[in-house]
Amino acid sequence: MFNLLNENWERLDKKIESLDSAINYASGLFTSFNPYQWKEIFDLCGEIHQDFKSIRYPTKEERSIAWQKFFDLRNKAFQEKNRQIKGLSSTRKNEIYDMLRYTEYDWLGDLLIGKILSFGLLETKVEDMKWAGSKLKEAGAYFKSVKLEMTREDKAEVFLRFSDIRSSHNLFWSRYKEISQVNYERTKIEREKARHEKQRDWEEKQEKSRRIRGSIENNISKNKEKLDKATNALEKIKDSRRNLRDKISESYSDNWKRKAEGWLDEMDDKINDIEASIERIRGWISEDQNKLDNWN
Repeated sequence: MFNLLNENWERLDKKIESLDSAINYASGLFTSFNPYQWKEIFDLCGEIHQDFKSIRYPTKEERSIAWQKFFDLRNKAFQEKNRQIKGLSSTRKNEIYDMLRYTEYDWLGDLLIGKILSFGLLETKVEDMKWAGSKLKEAGAYFKSVKLEMTREDKAEVFLRFSDIRSSHNLFWSRYKEISQVNYERTKIEREKARHEKQRDWEEKQEKSRRIRGSIENNISKNKEKLDKATNALEKIKDSRRNLRDKISESYSDNWKRKAEGWLDEMDDKINDIEASIERIRGWISEDQNKLDNWN
């Protein structure tokens, strides 16, 4: 029985030695936090603690020494694990903060320099804010993947930082939407005004076009009347000339013939004038008709 107990406490001492080695290995200066490694260490701590409940040492003093060594190692393990977790957590927090750099909307800065008062200037921030939104999304995904490696305090701080940045983004987009709506309404009014002015100009042009076309058609109508009168007058004077020529050929009075020949000359001049007038009137009619034929 004594040998069995002897073997048990010696095996327990070896477990304590293994725990010491494992803690030293996991606590190396350049060793990064490994959750699986620390799980094995604390699983071993649990085994040792249970062993102390059932294994007896040869003397109370030896048991006390072994227990104190285990107790100190377990404390060391907690301290080293917490140190590594804090260091890793700090690293992760700094990485996230680096990813969040320049992503917050500086509404106060925009207000001070007037950007928030001008849609044109505020609109230039849109691409920047889209970029900031994508970076915020990336940082959020990374935070989700590493938050188990962070302390509760660091996670709370990072979460608050995310909340502040998201609030600033919401402020920007709500303000942008508001100004966009105002600008849209203003643009809508301006476009409607421009449309009315364009419609009015078109109607004025149409009215002016109708007046000009009506004037041209009226001129054509009047010139046709003049042409008819001139043509009739030409036919009459030509008939009169033919009659006068017949009378001259039938007359026996030389004196009268001489006078009649003068009248013929006057008639020829008149005929030439009427024919010239007819050509002018036809030219006017042709010119005006050509305008109507090519009227838009």
